[in-house]
Amino acid sequence: MVSLTEENYLKALFNLAKQNGEVSINELSKHLGIKMPTANSMMKKLAEKKFVLYESYKPLRLTPKGKKT
Repeated sequence: MVSLTEENYLKALFNLAKQNGEVSINELSKHLGIKMPTANSMMKKLAEKKFVLYESYKPLRLTPKGKKT
């Protein structure tokens, strides 16, 4: 089950990734109007649920599971 907040992050990632496939934490936080540590924390949670591929200091990418949600 995905929360509304998680869904909003996934939608933002999906829309931003349409352009080049990868999204930086900085780009995502600016798009959502939130601070980078907040976005970083959520990306770790979404990575644990296998929705995104997350590594420190590397661009974010949605997994196939993340794209379906």
